[in-house]
Amino acid sequence: MMPMTGDLLRIEHFLTPGTIVGFDGRAANARFFGSNIQRGWDYQYDADFDQHIYKLNEKPLGGLNQNLMDFWESESS
Repeated sequence: MMPMTGDLLRIEHFLTPGTIVGFDGRAANARFFGSNIQRGWDYQYDADFDQHIYKLNEKPLGGLNQNLMDFWESESS
């Protein structure tokens, strides 16, 4: 048995577009999350650091949400 936490799935519908979720070394939890999410998430795995990254890729809710998404995009470049 693997320890699982599903709390993030309970609040998925309240997360804003552009939300970034990271799993640091918890592959079973990351797979569980990936199998049960319902919205438009992008997935990336960094094998060097054993990190699973999910990003909520949806249209922004408005101007403030767009500004936040633009900020994160500029920081990752």
